[in-house]
Amino acid sequence: MNTLSDFRPGQFYHVFNRTNNKELLFRTDENKRYFLQQYIKYVSPFVQTYAYILLPTHFHFLISINSISELKSTIQDTEVSIRSKVEVEFEKSLEEELCHKIISTRFSRLFTSYTLSYNKLYKRHGNLFSRRFKRSRITNENKFGYLQFYIHRNIEKHGIDRNWEKYAWSSYNIILSEKETFLNRAYVVEYFGCREQFITFIKDSSFK
Repeated sequence: MNTLSDFRPGQFYHVFNRTNNKELLFRTDENKRYFLQQYIKYVSPFVQTYAYILLPTHFHFLISINSISELKSTIQDTEVSIRSKVEVEFEKSLEEELCHKIISTRFSRLFTSYTLSYNKLYKRHGNLFSRRFKRSRITNENKFGYLQFYIHRNIEKHGIDRNWEKYAWSSYNIILSEKETFLNRAYVVEYFGCREQFITFIKDSSFK
């Protein structure tokens, strides 16, 4: 499995990262809340998000990259002063090859902004995240369903908590709710057919 796949428009990816030396990534619920806020700010406008979980030392996201036209529209709606150099180039050329740099830069901004806040809060220094974050392109439609299970029950896999259904920092209960969300909930429900089938799949599946 290639865990350093290039990002391409319209493709699906499993994105994950952990801290250096198994240091805590989230010490409090407020840390997790801030991380999601920064994800929504920096990454969410450029992708569709289908699942996530935040764990003490790492996280997982299941996403797809927006189309070329959607990426261009998002960049045009971004203030010129905060566009990255590659985003300016992309708007001018619409080169698909620049897509990877754009999304990678967006994740880097997420990690940097979170690290700066975390370091200031806990009086620490240096990198918090592993230098090269992992992203694996999903080429099998069935893998999308498996990753819904894998991500939402990841807390159980690591022996942190068996009560995964009530864990507050995964997207499981958000998918089942009607609350406003940055998740593409409709795609997930449609993939499984209905909410009940989604629930059954997550409950009855097992780790490979």
